[in-house]
Amino acid sequence: MLLFLAILPLLAVPQAAPTPAQPPQPGLPAELVAYYSDYNFVNAFSTQLERRTLASRLHRSQDESDGRLRAVRQRMQRLAERTLPMDPGIVADRGNSLPVGQRADLLEVRAYRLDEKGGTAAVELDVIQLLPPGNAQLIRQFDQLGRDEERLTGAQLATRTSTPSVLSREIHNWTRLRGTWVRETPTQVLIVR
Repeated sequence: MLLFLAILPLLAVPQAAPTPAQPPQPGLPAELVAYYSDYNFVNAFSTQLERRTLASRLHRSQDESDGRLRAVRQRMQRLAERTLPMDPGIVADRGNSLPVGQRADLLEVRAYRLDEKGGTAAVELDVIQLLPPGNAQLIRQFDQLGRDEERLTGAQLATRTSTPSVLSREIHNWTRLRGTWVRETPTQVLIVR
């Protein structure tokens, strides 16, 4: 799968700590809120190596004995189902094409534009750095924080790590296909200075 990044400069304070703003979620479709909750869950409660391993065997029926990794795998599967592949078949899928398997960050919704009638949405996000020590802190708190009924935002999770900082901003484009919201794979990356 090809991933195109459109880089646009953006003026902001360097390495700013994420601020939990008022979540703009009342009008954001539930499927999009669930996607970002799943994304943050996957990154918060697994290491990058675990995500890569799970991504490489995501489409094979294999049950995880560890409850934490089973929950991560289920969410990775949901993320894959909500992602619209770009140019499928052009590049051989080795099972690790799911972007969350390659990244170590949390996402916080900043703003969004929603066209319900046209079936499109654009979501602007803060990309919050997740360093290995902070990731380990969150994994240790899995039993306490990893409950389905509580959806934690990227900023809420980041405040539980030692050094949260915003790396960049992204814009994700969404399309509603046959009544289901799916994320388009090209990501617009805005550089934070």
